Amino acid sequence: MGRTDAAWPTSPGGSRPDIEYASEKLRVTHRIEDLLEKEIKGSPYEFKTMFMAEGWGAHHRLLKRFRLLKAIDPRLIRILRPDERVHFLTYGSALSTAEKIFIGWAAYFLDLRAMVFTSDRVLFIQINTRKQPLDLVTQLAYSAIAEVQSTEDGSCRLVLRNGRKLNFSHMPRPDHKFAHDFLTDAVKRAGAGGDKAATAEEELCPKCFKIVKDFPPNCPECKAVLARPFVAGLRTFLFPGLGNWYLGHRGYAVVELLITAVLWLGLVIRPLSRLLFVGGEPPTRVYWYATVIVFAVFYVGVAAITYHYSRKGLRPAAG
Repeated sequence: MGRTDAAWPTSPGGSRPDIEYASEKLRVTHRIEDLLEKEIKGSPYEFKTMFMAEGWGAHHRLLKRFRLLKAIDPRLIRILRPDERVHFLTYGSALSTAEKIFIGWAAYFLDLRAMVFTSDRVLFIQINTRKQPLDLVTQLAYSAIAEVQSTEDGSCRLVLRNGRKLNFSHMPRPDHKFAHDFLTDAVKRAGAGGDKAATAEEELCPKCFKIVKDFPPNCPECKAVLARPFVAGLRTFLFPGLGNWYLGHRGYAVVELLITAVLWLGLVIRPLSRLLFVGGEPPTRVYWYATVIVFAVFYVGVAAITYHYSRKGLRPAAG
C-alpha cells in the first residue's frame, strides 16, 4: 500500500513545498495511484501524462517508468530549470544512422538513456541496464529539431538542423507514438519563436549541468576535471582497456584487457614459447604479417569506438 499524506514530509511552517520536498514525497511514494490521485505541490512532474499508457502490457510499462523516475529524480531535479515541467519519461538509445547499422544491439549497453521530455527540451540521462543513472547528461532543444519522422517499423526518428539523424531504438514500442506526436507539436511551437542557436545535442557538465562546448579539460563553471576524447582514444590505442578505464567504464575496460591478453597470448607469446622451449620450425613471415594486421585492426578499431563514445557526452576523468 502507498504512504498516506501524513507520512509525506512537509516544509517548515507548513508553507508551500519547494522542489526538494516534492522530490522527497516522490521517493517515499510506493504506488502510482498516489501520484495520480493527490497533487504534489511544488513537483515539476506532470504525472497524468507521464503515467498514461494503453494496450497490452500497459501496467508493466508504467511500473518500469515509475521505478525509473524514482531512480533518476535526485539528479533530474538538479538539472531542471525554474518552472520547467516534465511531461513524459521513457528510456532507450538515440542513435545516428551509422551507429544503428554498425553497432546495433551493442548500443543498448553503450548508449542506454533515460529520455525526459520537458516543456523546454529533451534530456538524455545515461543509465545502466538496471536503470540507475550514470554520468552522461545531454540535452536537445526542440528548436534544434528540423523534422520528426516515423520509420517503416513505427520507430521515431529525428532530423536535426545540422543534418544528423537520430533514431530512437530500444524504446518500448508504444512510447514511440507518444514521442513522435509530442515532439511534432513541440517542434512546431519552437519554430514559432524558439531559440535557433542550437542545431544538435548539447553536452552538460556531469557536476553542475551547465552547457559545455568542445570537451575542455575542466568545466568553465564548476572547474570539474573532465575526460577528454583524444586522451581516451590514445590510451586505448596504446593498450586496449586503458581508455575505458580512464572514462570510468571499468566493466568494458576489463573485457578489453582480457581480449587483448588472449590475443597476445595466443598469437605472440604461445608461438615464441614453443619455439624457445619445445623447438621446431619458427612461424613464417606470412604468419607474422597476418598477426600484425590482426593487432592493427583490433587496436585501431577499439580506439576509434572509444573515441567515438567518449564524445557522446562529458564524463569526470576517472584516472
